[in-house]
Formats: sequence, structure tokens, C-alpha cells
Amino acid sequence: MFQFLKSAGVAGCIAFCLAAAQPAAAAWTVSTFDRAGAEATQLWSINDAGQFVGSDSLGGYVVTGGVATSLSGPAGAVRTVPFGISNSGLVAGSWNDADNTERGFLYENGQYTNFDVALPDVVRTEIRHISLDGRWLTGQVSDVNGQSKGFVFDRTTSELQVLSLANGAVLMQGTNSAGLSVGSQSPGGALVFDNTTEDRLFKRPFSFPTAPRTR
Repeated sequence: MFQFLKSAGVAGCIAFCLAAAQPAAAAWTVSTFDRAGAEATQLWSINDAGQFVGSDSLGGYVVTGGVATSLSGPAGAVRTVPFGISNSGLVAGSWNDADNTERGFLYENGQYTNFDVALPDVVRTEIRHISLDGRWLTGQVSDVNGQSKGFVFDRTTSELQVLSLANGAVLMQGTNSAGLSVGSQSPGGALVFDNTTEDRLFKRPFSFPTAPRTR
């Protein structure tokens, strides 16, 4: 059974058949990005200004105008992964301390701010995304029993939504400025979560149709 906890403070596809011949599609231009001496490069998110964040064997970084700035993380960090960046350049991600405890962080103008989901049983916080307007944070927490739960945090109202699944795990991945977040539950598949509805329609399983619709 799906469970929901709320805490304050802390298309279908439509196909069109055209008789006229269609112009050939433009070829894609693919560029690669790797820092000198780095391995296992992963790019996680990009904003409308073209800034993007990533991580590799050398650590986390943010790229602005083709120039990479390393992100060492808050004091005591031994691993830093920036997962998201807003249009204002606010970076959100996770870091691990010497005890390998995972915590969330925000980074802007050279300053780090820790972000931990402040619930009594939570021992781990991982931020996975920030909306382009900087309002919504999404990610995953783990409790003292090892259960993984998804979360959505509203930076404007400080309202926290935590989604859990009995005998399973929930991870909230991405979120947009309209207050819609996507993620997954295991077992169960994909989820779409509407942060703005009054009755919190928190479980909206999403699946692709197995056959085309007919009129």
C-alpha cells in the first residue's frame, strides 16, 4: 500500500498523416565533454542558459560558457555530486562525509548550504533535481530501518512531501516549475506527482499503452 506523509517546515500521442512529402530532418550535432585526466564522466542537468552540472572521477563541477568550476562540497565532503541546476545558477546535489553519510546541498555564488530532510527517522538525504525556477527540490531519503522514500520540497513555502511504499522504495527524480514531479516506485514502475493539487494526488502511476488507440 502506498503511504503519504506531509510535513510543513522543513499524451497520449496523436499521429497526423500528411499527404505531402516531408522535408528531411536536420542532422544532429553531437559534442563530447570530458575534463582532462577524468574518467566516468556523467552530465546530470542543464538550464536554459546552457549551464550544466556533472561529475567524474575527479569530482563534481558546474560548467558555464565552456569553463568548468570544480565543486568540492561543504566542509568535510569526500564525494560531491551536483544533480541539478536552476536558471539562476543555483546548483543542487548530494555529498558524502567521512562516515559515508549522504546529505543534500545547495550551491550558489561560491557558497554551500546543507539540506537535510528534518524528520526524526531520516538518516540519509539525496537531492536529485531542482526545478528551473529554483522552487522545487526532489530526491530520496532513507530511514533508520533502511527504507527508501521519495520527497518533494517547496523552497517557497518550506512544505515537505514524503512518499513511501510499504515493502518497497520510492525515488523522485525530476521536477518542473509547474509543480509536477516524476519518479519511480519499486515494485510498481513510474510515478507522476502533482505538488499543487489541494488533495495531493500523490500516486499517479504512468505506463505506456500496449496498443495504439482507435477512434
